Amino acid sequence: MRKLIKYIPAILISSMVLSASFTAYADVISDTPFEDTSADAVIVDSPDSTGTSASGVAAPAASSSAGSSTASSAGSSTASTTASDAASTAASATASAPAVSAANAAAGASESKPVPGTTTAGSGSTSGSTSSAVTAGASVTAQTGSAAAGPGTGSSGTSVIGPGSTTASASASVTSTASAAVSSSGVPGSDHANDPKVQLDLGFTVVSPNYDYNGYKVAEGSVQLSDGSWETIGHDKYIRQPYFRLLREDGDWYIVAVNARRIGNYYTSDGSRITELWLKKSECVAKNYIEVNTTNSQRQQIVKTAFSLLGKGYQYAGNGPDAYDCSGLVNAVMTSCGISIARTSSEICSAGTQVGITGLRPGDIVGRSGHVGVYIGNGYFLHAAESTTGVVTEDLNVYNRNSRFTNYCNVVGD
Repeated sequence: MRKLIKYIPAILISSMVLSASFTAYADVISDTPFEDTSADAVIVDSPDSTGTSASGVAAPAASSSAGSSTASSAGSSTASTTASDAASTAASATASAPAVSAANAAAGASESKPVPGTTTAGSGSTSGSTSSAVTAGASVTAQTGSAAAGPGTGSSGTSVIGPGSTTASASASVTSTASAAVSSSGVPGSDHANDPKVQLDLGFTVVSPNYDYNGYKVAEGSVQLSDGSWETIGHDKYIRQPYFRLLREDGDWYIVAVNARRIGNYYTSDGSRITELWLKKSECVAKNYIEVNTTNSQRQQIVKTAFSLLGKGYQYAGNGPDAYDCSGLVNAVMTSCGISIARTSSEICSAGTQVGITGLRPGDIVGRSGHVGVYIGNGYFLHAAESTTGVVTEDLNVYNRNSRFTNYCNVVGD
């Protein structure tokens, strides 16, 4: 009996360690929407970096200078989770992890198209919601023929805005003079909700996920890994970026530009960096324009230039043309539109006039010391996010939940 009592503390400690280990693993593989709080997400720009040359902004290209990969840190574990519950959670999440479909595995590396995945069609419900920037039922104006470029290249027939361009108003037309009033309580740009809406022609097509899943607009996708195999990205992995740049079409799929190892909550299983993402047409809307609430031609030019960098890579201290860090991208966009700003994020955050989140207009800068981006309107911003994702667009309010911006800057001067 004395020997048994002697070993009880050791047994209890071992059980607690095992329970905590299972809990931490369950946190890592959680399928809740990804809110990036990793070191990459708050990268501090190099103070030694210099300004961008005139060639710093160009149409998307195949090559990229990939920054070093850093794994996302796991969230803190909850002590109340039991070992058995954590093990059950881990087993369930593992079962739903992306995997190469049986059809693709049978086809082998020669497979040239993704096969629809195993995601259950009923796992989400289609909705008439218009919460996304591109609404359901809108007409599709996807490019075909010469305007649809090959993998990883800029569209051969598009008019992507490059350095030194000075006009943007010719491609925009006022489509309405007012919109419904929006509450000014922390809503991005709500102070300008009644400003005229302008239909801004981008010169290329953007694709927006539009399938309602757990309150988010998402789409099912597929990617081809470096060994030629395909992986399906289900709705539970939350491909929910508001805009992707279209490269081309193939049957029921839009092929869009990315430069990433992570898309939403999906990570490539072998660490591959992919440059193309296939999205289901039935769950997306494609347009060659966006609506912005500004008639200022310089602001329109900033938005168009920022959009032209979608799908570029991330590189620490990168100034382009194929990879950027956050302040390098903002500096390149503003410089090409005739606005001189600093190179580091801390200096950029003190530029111009502080307008607050409700005073944002397309073409403003959002940020904090350590990270900056360009506000593109409709509650979204574009930034060189981190090494695993490249240049992407995101929902500003969603991003602010865990990595809140503190500075909202008008550098246009209007």
